[in-house]
Amino acid sequence: TFDNGIRVDFRPSVNPLLLLTSDVYAAPVTMVMRSLDTLHVDADIIRDDTWEGEAVYVVGAKAGDTTSNQMWVDRDHLRLVRFIQSQKTGDRTMVSDIRVKGYKEIGGFDVATEFVVLRNGRPFWREEYADVRVNSEFPAGTFDQATWNDIPIPK
Repeated sequence: TFDNGIRVDFRPSVNPLLLLTSDVYAAPVTMVMRSLDTLHVDADIIRDDTWEGEAVYVVGAKAGDTTSNQMWVDRDHLRLVRFIQSQKTGDRTMVSDIRVKGYKEIGGFDVATEFVVLRNGRPFWREEYADVRVNSEFPAGTFDQATWNDIPIPK
């Protein structure tokens, strides 16, 4: 977490959406499986199902289980279409149902461009990406935390 370009907090974590919509296609299998373990997705449980009329594989939950951490993968294209994640905060359990609503072919890659998040069954967040590019050059210093306040944002 950064405030005015200064790191104020650090917590190692795996971003499930980056892992399951991008890294899974390029990273070594052992890294992907280890990351799935940190997301508490039980890769030993796999079943067939349908999602929005399409055949999917569900990894991490048996039929009828709507709260275990699980990923739903389009069987024909092998792309993530849904990720359910349960997180306990104090004595409360929060269930996020993340739905990938769109992919676009960009530079030879299928890139997820729209996400909808339901939290405990209610709409919570929506992200839609436009002008997505792959293999673009970043300005020098992009990943240097000390210069983050000074980097121009490309338009």
